[in-house]
Amino acid sequence: MNIPTKPSDAPTHSLKRSEYYVAQGMITREMQALACDVQRVSGRSVDEILIAYGFITEFDRMVAESREQNIPYIDLDANPPSPEALILLPKEVVLKHRVVPYACTKTTLIVAASSTYTLRSLQLLERFALREVRLVYAQTSQIAEALKHYFERPYLSQKEALHVMVAQSGEVPIVTLSDALIHTAIDMGASDIHLSPEEDALHLFLRLDGVLQHYVTLPIAIRDQVVSRIKIMCDLDIAQRRIAQDGSMSLSYEGRDYDMRVSTMPTDLGESVVIRILTNTKELFQLEQLGLSDEVLRRLKRLAKKPYGVILLSGPTGSGKTTTLYAILREMNRLQKNILTIENPIEYRIPFVNQTQYNPKAGYTYDKAIRAFMRQDPDIILVGEIRDIDTAQIAMEASITGHLVLSTVHTNDAIGALVRLRGLKVPSFLLSEGMLAVIAQRLVRRLCPLCKKARSYSREELLAYGIGAAVVTQEHYDLFEAQGCDHCNHTGYHGRQAITELFEVDERVKMMIFEETSTVEILSYVTAQGMRTLKEDMFRLIAQGATTLEEYERVIL
Repeated sequence: MNIPTKPSDAPTHSLKRSEYYVAQGMITREMQALACDVQRVSGRSVDEILIAYGFITEFDRMVAESREQNIPYIDLDANPPSPEALILLPKEVVLKHRVVPYACTKTTLIVAASSTYTLRSLQLLERFALREVRLVYAQTSQIAEALKHYFERPYLSQKEALHVMVAQSGEVPIVTLSDALIHTAIDMGASDIHLSPEEDALHLFLRLDGVLQHYVTLPIAIRDQVVSRIKIMCDLDIAQRRIAQDGSMSLSYEGRDYDMRVSTMPTDLGESVVIRILTNTKELFQLEQLGLSDEVLRRLKRLAKKPYGVILLSGPTGSGKTTTLYAILREMNRLQKNILTIENPIEYRIPFVNQTQYNPKAGYTYDKAIRAFMRQDPDIILVGEIRDIDTAQIAMEASITGHLVLSTVHTNDAIGALVRLRGLKVPSFLLSEGMLAVIAQRLVRRLCPLCKKARSYSREELLAYGIGAAVVTQEHYDLFEAQGCDHCNHTGYHGRQAITELFEVDERVKMMIFEETSTVEILSYVTAQGMRTLKEDMFRLIAQGATTLEEYERVIL
């Protein structure tokens, strides 16, 4: 096993490895040359630079190193470590060496580590395991999450610690308690924090994997103090409790930077607070990481190469539209395209993309931003949302004058985007010429792989859910149900992925739009041509054992 142990070896190895990325079509020669130029002036490895610029992901690098070193790699999210292995190394050793005991036999322990791990350190672990230790690779981010979950702050002790702090709230400073509430939400992977007042208490809810869950109850005596502390953190008026207020704040926690969007609202029982958690260090996703079907993935990659037209993402708030938009951007050569964005707010910082923020108070609206962009020699324009006639019309006009426009709309399904644009009075000739595709999207929770339970369903049971007869072709299906364990915080689910329907505008659809054909007829045509609906894509995941009929009811019905 030949693993580099000298830091100075890294740039040489990653430079050779970049040839592999080029050969696999992951990066271009131009991207490689740019990374080498930056490496000469920064001293960082070529791999680090390629990841920082979003040209490759940490997963790409891990796969390349795994191939180079002939060491297997694993996905810790999809394949959690076994309980028997977790107890074979002391907690102090695991945290010091940043490894996760993954699987074991009577004579062997397999540990998961990042690819920077050295053979010498591996040999040290054998003294503690009293077994031969073998190595598998895992992403650094997954290693960190597993260490946090299993060794640093397990779910139950974390919640118990917060309960103790709440019980001693008369002695614990409000600053400490408020910070603990936010840090707990970050540790749990929550997207939102809700502080909801009642007559005798203030309740903390966390949105985990898209579902709001009650977490802890705070005493009524400290309700106003906690709310005031949060308002101070985001520079809101603590004396004003009779109107809604919006603010933001930034904080660093365990080496990562976070932005918080804060909204307060007066109720008859006191102020409610909602905090949206955004990380500044999110990795730019690849389309392959979103869980899309092979057909949708192939078509999206082809659409991303179009020189002009409008691609729309539709779905409710929190359905992952922004993540998919940026995954589409990642498919584009940002060194050869001038990409401009107007967003509300900027959630991801993307190298080699000129990003601007929606600011209606300053007169910087979506339609005015697009007009300004047209004087900036753009190739690709990303608009946070199409919400009015001015934005819709100028976006369509930009598309037919040789620009690719990406944006979002709030509709229930893909064909609903056409209804929405017609409702905004966009001329049919603009819609016909400008629209390329609409992707409707939802996020569904993935079953916990450790505790999911199999159950057989008949064809009649599935048809009763409204799943089409053309999809349910077997008499019986072996599907899965959620149970709950420590790994998934007793929810039965761990993580989420997207389901989609892709409405692509071909020449026939262009003519139907121009002739103002009803959306019912258009939908009938595109489904006959093979468009998979959200319901059908959801059943694809259910049949694969990735999610449940319970999620189907929650997300689709």
